[in-house]
Amino acid sequence: MRATVAIILAALLAACAGSPDTIPRRHAYPRVATLDTAMVDVDSLPIHFCVNADAVVDRPRPDWLDVRYPAFGATWHISFTSSDDLEEVKANRMQRLLLNAGDRPFRRDEWLNPAGLDILTYVAEGATTPLQFLATDNASIVVSGALVFDDQQACANTDSISPIINILEEDMLRSLQSLSL
Repeated sequence: MRATVAIILAALLAACAGSPDTIPRRHAYPRVATLDTAMVDVDSLPIHFCVNADAVVDRPRPDWLDVRYPAFGATWHISFTSSDDLEEVKANRMQRLLLNAGDRPFRRDEWLNPAGLDILTYVAEGATTPLQFLATDNASIVVSGALVFDDQQACANTDSISPIINILEEDMLRSLQSLSL
């Protein structure tokens, strides 16, 4: 009887002494920070514009706005243009959007926001400016913006940066919904 118990005990101890690497383990991937959904007004602009409360706003010039997201290492460069020759300004901005997208595949969406402004958005995979937009009242104002990352090499890893681009695209859409005269 004692021999049987000793053999069973030895077998159990031998089974527990195996290498921990023999069991498949999950990899833990870092979680992407999320943004607050609260929006704040930006003062002294020619048009009403809101940005995320987590963003840092800089005004390098009266008609420019830089909206930085330190958690993501990304910045929106936004310009506000008032002009009597709206078609020329829109054509210039459209050319810039297409040049920024380069030969990368992109998704283009057009819609009207609640204030009736025409909105055009571009989402390009792997481009140095993965998100861009153009908004106009079709009378005298054009607002355009392009998102850039501090680390330009990050855009080359589309699968790695895709969750961040999705978060910033949602934030861009919230800002564009708030756009009004």
